[in-house]
Amino acid sequence: MALSLYLIGVPGAGKSTVFEALTNTPQGPHFSNKGPHRLGTVKVPDERLDRLAEMYHPKKFTPAEVTFVDVGLPPGAQEQRSFGEMTTFLGEADAFLLVVQVFGQFDYRGRPLDPQGQLESALLELVVADLDKVERRLERIVQERNRGTKGAEAEAALMERCKAELEHEVSLGAIDFSEAEEKLLRGFRFLSQKPVLVVANVEDGQNDVSALERVCQQHGHQLLTFCAPIEAEIAQLDLGEQREFLQDYGLSEPARLRLIQAAYTLLNLISFFTAGEDEVRA
Repeated sequence: MALSLYLIGVPGAGKSTVFEALTNTPQGPHFSNKGPHRLGTVKVPDERLDRLAEMYHPKKFTPAEVTFVDVGLPPGAQEQRSFGEMTTFLGEADAFLLVVQVFGQFDYRGRPLDPQGQLESALLELVVADLDKVERRLERIVQERNRGTKGAEAEAALMERCKAELEHEVSLGAIDFSEAEEKLLRGFRFLSQKPVLVVANVEDGQNDVSALERVCQQHGHQLLTFCAPIEAEIAQLDLGEQREFLQDYGLSEPARLRLIQAAYTLLNLISFFTAGEDEVRA
């Protein structure tokens, strides 16, 4: 099953261009539509897998895959994204790529650009969406008790604990839960409990993201910086031309590889290999 990374962020942050940088290929764009969302599945580059293929000359070669999802606005929404309206869909993500606008002087509303504020606002939306879900679950538990149904005491206590933390704008991912509590929470797919990788979408030649990095550190999130338009252009070139462009811009690897590596680290993932004449697989 492909690793699923969902791109979120305010309108105008350049999320779609970041998505193109991650899914473009020399053969052209590679994605499909799912309602207002775009999905692009890419192969994970891995030199170790390539070496195994050279050794075994397999009939079938199967790299690991990552699916990037460009999350679109829900029907009827013009400006403000509402994560609360998409909790079921967003709950399927393995992690979020939170794209923050660091280019230009103004945001999509024409207001002075505030990358740190964008980040804080998006993280708060995840918390608010989870708080709404917790409150609705607590209401149902009360209704079940009134009907004489018992057995949800442990869950009710856990929901009350989550509610208290969320009301103080603390994400569930920042809370230490026991193994039993984690098991109870798993089915809810809370948004603020998911790992977040912050992507600073900068202008060409812009390197100072220190203020945004400090906010990321406060929340325990890693920051990855790249210029989406340039990376989208590089992604469409063949490997030889890619290397030349990367050298010209002082980059060691294309955005897709840097981001996948960061996501593997974020999610504490490693690759396992199957190797033989029939198949080489990650």
